Amino acid sequence: MWTEERVAVVRTMADQGYSAQQIADHFGGVSRNAVVGIGFRNKIKFHGQAGNMTRNGQPRPKPKPKPRVFKPKATIPFKEPKTPIPDPSKPIGIMELTAETSRWPIGDPSKDDFGFCGHQSIDGLPYCQSHCRISYQPREERRHAR
Repeated sequence: MWTEERVAVVRTMADQGYSAQQIADHFGGVSRNAVVGIGFRNKIKFHGQAGNMTRNGQPRPKPKPKPRVFKPKATIPFKEPKTPIPDPSKPIGIMELTAETSRWPIGDPSKDDFGFCGHQSIDGLPYCQSHCRISYQPREERRHAR
């Protein structure tokens, strides 16, 4: 039931500094949220609207962007292996994987020589120390690589 005339009245009253609640009271039978909704759809700013005005009616200053600071992640600790380390030159098969071996895939899965790294994995992670450095990169490093 918002006609162009009523929207024009909302725009005029908002320009004069009336709040959405005051405009809703002026129409009677219209909620504040209805006035806010019609204002949003028609890009009307209300006096005291959160975000663009301070309590004393002055425009809110735009925040200055904070400089982004790169914080490098801590180095991944290496623990001595609990089980013997497999030969690094030869990938291990899926049946040889344990909870303590690296699951980094090596080779083409459609070929017979496909396997997994097999080195000692870091506690709680699926890969060894060197493959963790490849797979878990800080965001800043990924951005600079592009």
